[in-house]
Amino acid sequence: MRFLLDEGLPFRLAAHLRSEGHDVAICGRDHPLSLDDREILAIAVAEQRIVLTNDKDFGDLVFRDGLPHAGVILFRLGYVPIEVRIGLMQQVLTEHAEALDRFFVVSLQGIRVGSA
Repeated sequence: MRFLLDEGLPFRLAAHLRSEGHDVAICGRDHPLSLDDREILAIAVAEQRIVLTNDKDFGDLVFRDGLPHAGVILFRLGYVPIEVRIGLMQQVLTEHAEALDRFFVVSLQGIRVGSA
């Protein structure tokens, strides 16, 4: 899978995904810092990458504004140990592999899959 890690997520998540064979680009390293969320979505679409983010504004862009995307995984976790975040990411990849082009909200209460 191809991912774009938004600012605010730990680089260790990218390192883990890479160790599992995934292609991960990182905002602030592979792309400029402080990109507008619309720019991030446009890059992700152009590169066919799933956005990994903590920023709930992506929900507005996808559902309210109807912007195209190649998949978004929104983490609503606050501070949790990296092992918890990695475990939830693995759960998304394992249980929803056929639908990663959709909008996901990942929280400690569960994983929700949107229709967009």
